[in-house]
Amino acid sequence: LARWLEDMWGRSLEQNRAVVDGLNTEDEMVVLDIWKLWDLINVSAYLGVATMRDTETFLSQANSPHLREMLNHIGLFQNLVKGDIQYNEDKPWSTCVYGFLFLLYLLCIGFRDQGHMERARDVAWLMRLMFWAQVGGPESQFDLIQSSGWPFTSWDLVTLDLVVTNEHNESRRSPTTYREFEELHLVPRPRLQPIYWELPLTIVSQRHGHATRGSSTASQLACGPNGIAKVSALGIHRPMVMHQLSALKQAWHTLCGADLGPPMLQVTFAYTLAEPMEDYQLHYDDEAMDWEQEVQVWNGMEIRFLHDGFGLIRRLNSLDAVQEDLEAKISRQGSAFQDFDMFVCGEPVYVCTAASRALEAAQDTRPLFVNLGMALLHQPDSFMPVLDSAEKVARFLGHFLAMLARPSTIASSG
Repeated sequence: LARWLEDMWGRSLEQNRAVVDGLNTEDEMVVLDIWKLWDLINVSAYLGVATMRDTETFLSQANSPHLREMLNHIGLFQNLVKGDIQYNEDKPWSTCVYGFLFLLYLLCIGFRDQGHMERARDVAWLMRLMFWAQVGGPESQFDLIQSSGWPFTSWDLVTLDLVVTNEHNESRRSPTTYREFEELHLVPRPRLQPIYWELPLTIVSQRHGHATRGSSTASQLACGPNGIAKVSALGIHRPMVMHQLSALKQAWHTLCGADLGPPMLQVTFAYTLAEPMEDYQLHYDDEAMDWEQEVQVWNGMEIRFLHDGFGLIRRLNSLDAVQEDLEAKISRQGSAFQDFDMFVCGEPVYVCTAASRALEAAQDTRPLFVNLGMALLHQPDSFMPVLDSAEKVARFLGHFLAMLARPSTIASSG
């Protein structure tokens, strides 16, 4: 990025940092040559086989080699953000995702202010595409732009994209930042009910047996090391599910108090690739371990993986197929799914909606904890046909709203 700035303005690295900090130096305003920057960025290198504004081709199977390369790039960036790798001085733009988005942000403003609206919309599309593809959107755990040294936030990107792509905004000056947009369009802050008090109260200590679900005699929350709670984890990404389970355990600890503590959580991963729960289990020969057969202990929980769970979810190519699979698991006599006390899900969200519909069909009031920390339309593979049309997305959104309305669904965006 520093080399791009040096090429455009002939400034030193220190001067360029001053530009980034405030977009101007003390003695003069920076004038950006947007056409030169547009040529330098070489947009085609970021699209693979796709062309400008062709989102469908960009996300198609034909573009999968490029998408895999981009995922590798994103992994480097995430490792950089986490501090696992060092900044590469020899190639400073190699992992600078925020810097690249910042340049697109400047380009979009520049083309808009000079009246080149079609080009501004091109840049807005690319900015939106790169933002979601490389960062994961404004709700992602890697959306830390506002905590970086760049003078913009992810919501500034959203605002600029909205005003540039809106035909009616060409005739007047529109807000560029989210702060300006918010002053014109006040949005009430959402209020969500606390989830701690929604934990099931129908689980009793193992010493007294497992009470019938909904029984009036089972009024005590399971607490302490002799208590057991059985959890079904329906997410596909093990690290994300681990965060959800840690939060669930901490909530239980809060309810039970320090003297007793939470119960033993027995967790079954339904659709997750079977792997070691610890990332660096050096005392295991991972090549020889069959993790589907192992009962692992992690963070005081017992962890099991269903056979071929991740392979199965990739083969379920419709909303109905996912729901039918869960309905079969829940209704099958002797199935472990009949013994679970609660279900935890997150990504992909359509598994959550299918679980909600399956539980509703069985008139099953067990709690469904939904963690909405990702894009609603995410799929395990970009080429899967589960949500590949407007009709399917509309149907999914109907299921999503019905899931939120279900009394035993507890949703969180944290």
